[in-house]
Amino acid sequence: MSRRAKAKQILATIERMKVVLQLERWDLHVQIVPARADTSPEPSQQMAAGCHASPQYQHAELLFALDEILDEDIDATVIHELCHALVWDQVALIDQLTKELITRTPDIKPALELLAEGAVERVATRLDRIFCSLLLDKPPQK
Repeated sequence: MSRRAKAKQILATIERMKVVLQLERWDLHVQIVPARADTSPEPSQQMAAGCHASPQYQHAELLFALDEILDEDIDATVIHELCHALVWDQVALIDQLTKELITRTPDIKPALELLAEGAVERVATRLDRIFCSLLLDKPPQK
């Protein structure tokens, strides 16, 4: 699939899914770039797709690197990133608690950050698999 076709499918999926996920009143700013390297100048911060949300303002920044997303994974990737917006309040709470614990016990910082990041990602992944199985007729992945 061409980059143009992928971009159109990403935007169409966002339009369709924002209603289903009750994000239709949100301001969803979508950035579509050709490659992972275009997502950040810092290699450790580069990603295939990402979301940063502000639920209190009903705003989310969504980022998609076209060359990193397989054609058959476009809808699932979009749903996954929208799920991050749904759970962003919990992300902020986990981040706040993590920072407080690190302040009190600095030696646990690496383990705690990894644990917190993994927890958030697992919740978004569980939600996206549920939605994909219900909405896209794709069986849930193990």
